[in-house]
Amino acid sequence: IIDVSGASAELPADRLLLEVELRAEELKDSPLQRDGVLRGKKVTVDLRKQGVREDGSVWVGTPLADLSGAVETVERSVAERNAAGGTVKMVSQGDVIVAPEALIDISGGRVDYAAGQLKTTLLSSGGRLYDISEADPSIIYDGVVGQYSRTSSKWGVTRIWEFPGVSATTYTEAFSEGRDAGSVIFNTPRLILDGGIDGSVVQGLYQREPGIAPTPGRLVIGYEDAGSEIARHRIGSLDFREEFLFGDLVMAGFDPLRDAFPVLETVLRPSLFSGDGVGIGQVFANSTITLGSDVALTLPAGGELGLSAANIDIAGSISVPGGEIAADAVRTVSVPQIGAQTVSLREGAVLDTAGRWINDGVMAGGPDGTPLWIDGGSVELASDGGEVLVEDGARIDVAGGAWREVQGGIVVGTGGDIPLDAGTGGTVLLGNAELDASSLSRGGSFSLTSNSLCIGGAACGETDAMVLAPEFFGAGGFGSYRLTASLGDLVVAGDADLRPMQKNRVLDASHVTRETGADLASFSRLETLPDYLRSGTGVTLRTTGNHPAEMRI
Repeated sequence: IIDVSGASAELPADRLLLEVELRAEELKDSPLQRDGVLRGKKVTVDLRKQGVREDGSVWVGTPLADLSGAVETVERSVAERNAAGGTVKMVSQGDVIVAPEALIDISGGRVDYAAGQLKTTLLSSGGRLYDISEADPSIIYDGVVGQYSRTSSKWGVTRIWEFPGVSATTYTEAFSEGRDAGSVIFNTPRLILDGGIDGSVVQGLYQREPGIAPTPGRLVIGYEDAGSEIARHRIGSLDFREEFLFGDLVMAGFDPLRDAFPVLETVLRPSLFSGDGVGIGQVFANSTITLGSDVALTLPAGGELGLSAANIDIAGSISVPGGEIAADAVRTVSVPQIGAQTVSLREGAVLDTAGRWINDGVMAGGPDGTPLWIDGGSVELASDGGEVLVEDGARIDVAGGAWREVQGGIVVGTGGDIPLDAGTGGTVLLGNAELDASSLSRGGSFSLTSNSLCIGGAACGETDAMVLAPEFFGAGGFGSYRLTASLGDLVVAGDADLRPMQKNRVLDASHVTRETGADLASFSRLETLPDYLRSGTGVTLRTTGNHPAEMRI
C-alpha cells in the first residue's frame, strides 16, 4: 500500500465563523458597497455559506465581498492542512508494475464539525433584514444591525459600539466537509496497472454545488510536464478493457526483477474510474488509444477524461455527467507525419456529458445530497490536421439537466459544448449521428473546423467539402453554431434555406415524482417555444489560413 490519503480533523462549531473588517480590498468587486456604510464595519460570516457568481468565481461567507484573503489567514491545525490527498509520481525509463493486490490511496480527507450555535451578521435596508450570507451586492444597505458608530469631527477617529444578542442565530447539527483527493502519475514507456487506486472523496452536506464539491482523484499516464507535446506520449498503445495481465505473466515464468518487459500494449481497466476510483483521467499514448464496443466507461459527475494519441478509436460508451471528454489526435514519435492523425467515433458509440436531473421534492424522496451537476458538459474531438470521424449512429449528448428544489422551483441547467476540430487542412466527416445540446432554457454550442465546408443540398454537388444540410441547424437544440473552413472555401449553396432555431425541452407533469438520476428526456418533450420565451440562435461563418479561400453565400 502506498498511502498519501488526506487526514481527518475534528473542530468545534464556532470554527466555522470568521470575523473580518470590510475594507477596500474586500469590497473591490462590489461598487455599491465600496464607499457605502459597510466599509470599515466588522462582520461575522459562516464559512459554510458558499456560492458561485455569474462570472464563475466562488464566494465564501457573503456574496458582498471577497473574503479569500481573510480565509487564507485563518489558523489551521496540521490535520486540517493535510486533509487533501497527496501525489504519487512513478518515473521510469523502463517499466512500472502495480501488482493486483497493491493499492495506491490518494483519497481526500475530511473535517468533522461538532454541533453548536452560530451567530452571524445581519444587515438592514429599507426596514428589511438580510443575513450577511444572503445579502445582494446590488442593494444599498443602511448598516449593520446591532452596531452604532460615531466619527469624531475633531480627531477623525471612528468608534463602534456593538449591542450583544442582535444577530442571526442558527443551530447547526454536526456534519462533515470533504477535501480534494490527490493524483497518481505514471511517467514510463511501459506500464502494467493491475492494482487499485482509491481516489474517493467525502461529499459534505454543504458541498453540492460545482466549484465547491471536493475534487476526486486524478490519474495521469504520460509525461504531463514535458516541454513539448510529443514528449508527453511515452507508452505505445493503450486499450480500455477489464483485464489483469501480471498474474498470467508470472504463471508463464516472467520474473519482473530479471526479465525483459514482454507487454507492449497498456491495459487500463474501466473499473479504476468507478466507485472509489479516480474521477479525472489524462492519458497520453504514442500510437493508438482504443475503447471497444463492449466497454462502458463511467466517471463520477463533474469528472474529466482527456485522451491524447496519434489515433483514437472509440466504439463503446463514456459517461461523465456534467463533465468533460476530450479526444485529441496529435503528432507523436510513432506517427510524426502531419495529417496522419485520426479520432474516430464509431457507430453505436456514446459520449455523454449531459447534466443531471435532480429532484429534492418530497414526492421523489426528498434531498439526498446529490451534487448539483445540472449544466451539460463538453465533448471535444480534435485532430492535428488529420481526420475527425463521427459515424452514422454515434451519439454525443451534452444536454442540460435541471434541479427541482424542495419548494418545487426548477433551476435549469444549460446545454454544453460540442467542438469538432480537424485543425488546419484536416477533415471532419460527420455522419448521421445524434447530437443533443438541448435544455429547458438555453441550448449549448456546436463548432466545426474542417478543410472546406458547404451548407446546402444538391446544389453543393460532388465535393470534398464537409456538407451540412440546412435542417442540421434546427436539430440538436443548439443555441449557437460556429463553422470554420481552415484552408478551402466555405459555401452557402443556392438551395440552402437557413433558419437556425433552437428547440427546448418542456417537462411533463410526471416530473414531480421522477427521482434523482432519471433520464430527463424520458419525461420531457422537444418543442419550439414562442418567440418571447425562446433564446436566440447565433451562426458564425469564417475562413482562415494563408491559402486563397472564399466565402460564398
